[in-house]
Amino acid sequence: MTSKPSIVDIEHLSLSYRSRQSSHSALSAVSLNLKQGEALGLVGESGSGKSTLAHAIINLLPPQAHIESGKVRLFQQEGFKKRLFQGRDIAMIFQDPMSSLTPHLTIAAQMLEPMIHVKGMSLSQATQRALSLLGDVNIHQPEQVLKKYPHELSGGMCQRIMIAIALSAEPLLLIADEPTTALDVTTQATILHILKDLQLKHNMALLFVSHDLGVIHQVCDRVCVMHKGQIVEQGSTKDILKNPKQPYTKSLIASIPRLTGPKLDYLPSQELFNTPPHSKNPDAAPLLSVEQLCVSYSTPSLFGAKKFKTLNELSFNMVEGEILGIVGESGSGKSTLAKALCGLIPTDSGKVTYRSAPLKGIHPDLQMVFQDPSSSLNPRMTIGGNIAEALKYRQSLSSQDRRARCNQLLEQVNLPPEFYHRYPHELSGGQKQRVGIARALADSPKLLICDEPVSALDVSIQAQVLNLLKHLQRSLNISMIFITHDISVVRFIADRLIVMTQGSIVEIGATEQLLTNPQHDYTKSLLNSVPDINF
Repeated sequence: MTSKPSIVDIEHLSLSYRSRQSSHSALSAVSLNLKQGEALGLVGESGSGKSTLAHAIINLLPPQAHIESGKVRLFQQEGFKKRLFQGRDIAMIFQDPMSSLTPHLTIAAQMLEPMIHVKGMSLSQATQRALSLLGDVNIHQPEQVLKKYPHELSGGMCQRIMIAIALSAEPLLLIADEPTTALDVTTQATILHILKDLQLKHNMALLFVSHDLGVIHQVCDRVCVMHKGQIVEQGSTKDILKNPKQPYTKSLIASIPRLTGPKLDYLPSQELFNTPPHSKNPDAAPLLSVEQLCVSYSTPSLFGAKKFKTLNELSFNMVEGEILGIVGESGSGKSTLAKALCGLIPTDSGKVTYRSAPLKGIHPDLQMVFQDPSSSLNPRMTIGGNIAEALKYRQSLSSQDRRARCNQLLEQVNLPPEFYHRYPHELSGGQKQRVGIARALADSPKLLICDEPVSALDVSIQAQVLNLLKHLQRSLNISMIFITHDISVVRFIADRLIVMTQGSIVEIGATEQLLTNPQHDYTKSLLNSVPDINF
């Protein structure tokens, strides 16, 4: 049997980041190989070196990166730069599509370029190919999308467009760096199916970087587990996930919320919580009541403003001390609902009451934890300044009182007091999300609305943040609305669950009952799209 040709060979690669003040190692003696037609997964926590390794392969390292030793061979040769810049053989899907797409060019201009200049297609051929690729990645009305600019599309849509662009030249090697992080489960399932089909069809090598072990299990033949710049374990995906040898790999697998099996009170983590839940009275008056809520957006057109309804007569209640989960695809209206409840966007009609009183505008008892802490924290203010900003309207607090309150909040979210003087760019993603939680808690809210607060975090940091949120909800006796596209996460944290699609609620009920016995076809399709994590 003829062995497959090698696409990537890395031998004892060591790399460090240097500055005038310091130097720290990012990769230490990393060795791996990837053959034609093979899918290799890279997993590990944030900072483990996954993305650095992927960028080193295609020579996209920043100036401060310095290769200490080792070598990278592509297509069995070291002089790969010319082939790379031709764009014929290698493509990469980056984690953040908004910084990868050119903001001043239309989607058409960015999609057609590689097909015309690399594949030699005519304009009409490239346009037809672009429309077909957009359909493949589940983009509706592709003709209209081609005319738009990146800022006119959601993050999930931009990510799907990046995937379509990467696949347009039919590369021999595709490097995907967290390509499905921001996608809902049904779109993720579609993208993974497309990637796997194209990989097999074109005998393409795939290097898949992810913190989602369920996705790795679904896509990859082999897996490398990285920790602190080293590969601590590698082998077939089945062997590594079913019978991990290293304690670090075991801890990663144990940190994953499960859709089946016993429901854990807290996930395994370095931080240990055992706070018991408060008893809830289901017959008590609702803390929050939503009746026939409608929200629409207006967009300008040649014939006047055109309205698009995003929330369609939503109605639900929640009691004090409850965690209410909301799931659904991108565009289902989850985030719109969160913003409407917090008074960040106007409503068209309907009624929202809080403690039996009409809720209008911004209310101090309702606070929000946003999906992306990097964009919701002010980069020019210290961490203490960001948290104290939420207290500036409390005139009774002196500057000393505000400082004391900030230190108390940092302690509550398990961050050291010296973080008060740091800036957001000096913190990891998980640490910044903790700051976002601390800021939301600053004014002692009674209802916390969390909009995808763990979607961009690796499994171990995700477990820490989920445990922290549950502990804070119980210890402070606050209520919570938890919005997510990860059904395994919502099963762990939520008492009841709302399923949304196209601005409407299709199902609502106790979380365990709804997930084990779904009644609506849409709920069933969501559950069927969840990656298998029963290793």
